[in-house]
Amino acid sequence: MGVTLLPRSIVERLDRAAYDVIPLAEPKLVWHLALIWQKNGYLSHAARAWLAVTRDVLGGLE
Repeated sequence: MGVTLLPRSIVERLDRAAYDVIPLAEPKLVWHLALIWQKNGYLSHAARAWLAVTRDVLGGLE
């Protein structure tokens, strides 16, 4: 048993009969996302491409 906060786009995909969904009264939330990986660890080509895209779009990732 637990509680989680999910974006509406995810909740819309859930089986509503299996979960109790309660919308937030103040639905505006500011998201702070982070990407982490092991320093000097192996990164697949796909992971390196994803990091390149996020650097281009978000900037400032180092």
